[in-house]
Amino acid sequence: MAIEGTDFECPDDDCKDLRVKFGEGNNAIYQPATRVSSTQIDVMVPKYTKPDVLKVELTLNGHDYTNDKKDYGYYDPYVIDVYPKLIAVDGSTKIKIKGIGFVNSGELKGIMANSTDEIQCSGGPCIHKAEFVDSKHITMESFPQKDVLYKNGTAVG
Repeated sequence: MAIEGTDFECPDDDCKDLRVKFGEGNNAIYQPATRVSSTQIDVMVPKYTKPDVLKVELTLNGHDYTNDKKDYGYYDPYVIDVYPKLIAVDGSTKIKIKGIGFVNSGELKGIMANSTDEIQCSGGPCIHKAEFVDSKHITMESFPQKDVLYKNGTAVG
């Protein structure tokens, strides 16, 4: 995994104390890392036994760790529930999604579909930007029904 940033300069020339910490407290996992440049550190992602989101910090001197509030998510996110169950036809409903393993990547998106129908909108799949709330919750806006064109290839509306 590449960690990008600025001013990655080790106090010694060989960067022997460069480590990345996954998690916090007694359960933290420490991984040796490699300085690629002043803007990139490479590290192997450690194995982890369950879906989870861990804080990621690094040290250049073996003692002082960053505190940038960056996260790494293990496994694919899993949706547990979506509510409300009914949405407004004008697309004004804020959809709340509950699950595990959500990570604030800055590029979260949600797609409207269900187990039997593939829903298409005027510009292709019904995909909206989603907002990260925390590792167990994200939100997104619904679609106006006038924008929904197809279900399984059959025109609707």
